[in-house]
Amino acid sequence: MTIIICDAGPVIHLRETNLLHLLNSLGEIYVPKTVFQEICLNVDIKNEWPEWIKIKELSESEQREATVLTRIADLHRGEAESFILARKMEARMLLTDDTSAMFYAKLINLEVHGSLGIVIWNVGNDYIDKEEGIRAIKTLSGSSLWISEKIVQEAIDAIKSI
Repeated sequence: MTIIICDAGPVIHLRETNLLHLLNSLGEIYVPKTVFQEICLNVDIKNEWPEWIKIKELSESEQREATVLTRIADLHRGEAESFILARKMEARMLLTDDTSAMFYAKLINLEVHGSLGIVIWNVGNDYIDKEEGIRAIKTLSGSSLWISEKIVQEAIDAIKSI
């Protein structure tokens, strides 16, 4: 099964909009412990944590490496730990809604997608239909996820073209 590392953003935004189940279709989802803690600070999920999202703790040396990465790559701690975990587990993909993290992932040739991409992927792979996908995009645009109307429309157009 495909190994995927997830940063806090997609879990938070998909949980806020009752769309968290869309992550489950992607593959094996892992989050660093720091990301889990960040998620729990932002949404009430600790007692409802899905068993299919696995939490991994980094070693001390990996945590030191994440500290360096936060300084040189303009990343938050959870994002840096996500990159370290992605490399360690030879992940196929990183899920994040952070622009800096997306940019860095592309620099190191790691496939990266955000919350909107998760919805589009689910439509493209027939896990949800186009109407559900468009509703999901519109719902996400009303969440704490900051996205412009232009990006929302581009995501809707992408779904329509599938």
